[in-house]
Amino acid sequence: MGRRMICYCFGENEADIRREFEEHGSSGAVARVRAHIQAGRCACEIRNPRGVCCLGDVVAAIERARETAAEVQK
Repeated sequence: MGRRMICYCFGENEADIRREFEEHGSSGAVARVRAHIQAGRCACEIRNPRGVCCLGDVVAAIERARETAAEVQK
């Protein structure tokens, strides 16, 4: 998991999500993205190459980070 961009509107990426999860046991990426969406700041249809909302991708990235952390703890 490198610095692959997950959320093109707000700069969330795999490495930062993983680091946040490792340091704090969770990630606030979903809450941050949701807050931006509610404030009307997203432009997924323009910024995301797939043209769709990235929130599901952010959730999946957090799950990958959680699984990685669990493997490390074993």
